[in-house]
Amino acid sequence: NKKLTREQVVELLGTPTIIPQYTHDTWYYVERALSRRAWFSPKLERQRVVKIVFSDQFNGPIKEVLVMNEGDAESVAVVKEYTKTYGTELN
Repeated sequence: NKKLTREQVVELLGTPTIIPQYTHDTWYYVERALSRRAWFSPKLERQRVVKIVFSDQFNGPIKEVLVMNEGDAESVAVVKEYTKTYGTELN
């Protein structure tokens, strides 16, 4: 029951799609299947995200694996307001 290390995961799955900057112990692999008809924009047919969390020691083994499909997605409302960022105006 040996758990895989980061190097072994890269050998099996390749480089992760996303490694968040706030933690290097969590990797995300995103798989998307798109279809396109004529000149229309591509349509997302299915998407799966695999989240792999490693133990916090250097090159430690996998601690958790979570597979998320379309049914796991939450609806996110788009808000058109924005937060002003100061210090970006020209003087």
